[in-house]
Amino acid sequence: MTELLIVASTASVALVTVGPLIMTFRTQDSLQWLELLIAYDGS
Repeated sequence: MTELLIVASTASVALVTVGPLIMTFRTQDSLQWLELLIAYDGS
């Protein structure tokens, strides 16, 4: 149960940190870069 809490709180902190960045940089260029990153990650 404690591990689940740690994972949950870590996930919320990550969302709070990354969320504003995504909103700030959500342009067509960064979306294409994200697609490239995901494609690179998958291979």
